[in-house]
Amino acid sequence: MKKEQQKWILWIVAVALLVGAIVIVWNRISAKESAGQEATDRAYESMTGTEQPEKDNGQETETPVPAETPVPAETPFSGLAVLLDGETVSRLPVTGSMEETLRVYVYLGNNQIADLPFGEAHTLRIIQYDGENIVRMTGDAVYMEDADCHGRDCVGMGEVTRENLETRVMGGFIVCLPHRITVEVREP
Repeated sequence: MKKEQQKWILWIVAVALLVGAIVIVWNRISAKESAGQEATDRAYESMTGTEQPEKDNGQETETPVPAETPVPAETPFSGLAVLLDGETVSRLPVTGSMEETLRVYVYLGNNQIADLPFGEAHTLRIIQYDGENIVRMTGDAVYMEDADCHGRDCVGMGEVTRENLETRVMGGFIVCLPHRITVEVREP
């Protein structure tokens, strides 16, 4: 065989091996994400007694969470645990007094897990199978205090205050994409 033909064969084999490796890695990542989402879905169903919203043509339809949904005292770590000021919550979504005109809404995916007044000081700790987030509320600001996701971009989004609510790049939002957590500060 000519040297030119041997080089082409080596290149084709190398590319085939690279494509094969990429496919294997992609399948493993997809399997992990699928297993993790199933664990979150099972935890949500056990906590609320309702199923996750069905997907229709790739888009989720919203199913409201009942206001008085009991949460088991022992929520498995592989599922979901929500702690408000260090105490496991007894109902989802967590609600606070309605006197404040500005509210802090916290969502896990499409499901609201908290509705708290902006002017009160609270620490909301959200523990899921794949990580943990801590949302800190002072009397003047809301921010993601800590997260164990890759990159921790949500922690770097800074504070939402009354003064910067309209001028922040993200408005009243703080988002943790890896953990599917959204914090929104707005009027009801």
